Amino acid sequence: MITIVENFEDTNYNVVITGAWARTSARAYAGSWSYSNNDISDNGIADAVVQVPAGAGTMQFRYSVSSEATYDVLRVLLDGSVQVLETSGEVAWTLSSVIDVMGRSTVVFRFSKDSSQSAGADAAFIDNLTFTVETPPFAPPPAPRTAVHRASRW
Repeated sequence: MITIVENFEDTNYNVVITGAWARTSARAYAGSWSYSNNDISDNGIADAVVQVPAGAGTMQFRYSVSSEATYDVLRVLLDGSVQVLETSGEVAWTLSSVIDVMGRSTVVFRFSKDSSQSAGADAAFIDNLTFTVETPPFAPPPAPRTAVHRASRW
């Protein structure tokens, strides 16, 4: 088994991430950096789209939220539609459950705001994003073929 960990401590990410989130030193679980949504206005949405590494079977991560409870929400979606986490309010660093990502292509971290009011930092944070990739079982190389020599009768 191979473990791929993204801790956001440098800009050379171990996974492909696109969208309206960025590294931040405002809050980190371990080290000095995490990943957080960019500032968004009321009724706004900020997505971080992570490509699931080939062969990944599971994913786990740390998350923290500072937002208006119930209204400004962090959601985690597999392939943009299957919701596996929803949380809001003041949430200290928490370890997610182990999430099955086998056969999935993306994981979306989505922070959304309602139409009014703000509370806290209006942000969600992730850190130590970890994928496990099953490696194929070791197979010994095929035995070398030996040539068969036959003596000629002629």
